[in-house]
Amino acid sequence: MGTFHTWHRWVAFGATAIFAGTASLAVFAPVPIEKKVRLDTATLHKIAMTVSAAGMAAQIVLGIVTAAKEGQGSQRDYALAHQIIGYATLAAAFTGFTVLAF
Repeated sequence: MGTFHTWHRWVAFGATAIFAGTASLAVFAPVPIEKKVRLDTATLHKIAMTVSAAGMAAQIVLGIVTAAKEGQGSQRDYALAHQIIGYATLAAAFTGFTVLAF
């Protein structure tokens, strides 16, 4: 096992719980005013956060699969995919935050 295995696991659980909590607030929030669908900052935020949510779901599954491949040659490929999806998810979340904040 790696040096940071336990830290990685708990940070992953924490990040997933926080993301799921904020996502559920967004999904279950009432729509105050009906408006036409158009390309604006709120729409870009929704798109970016949907991509980010898909990435988080993929990270959970891929993390479990990667850990199950411990000691096998294919683990390196799964770990690389896990890392690439992680950075893409981070970029999508950062984009979603940025378009709404600025």
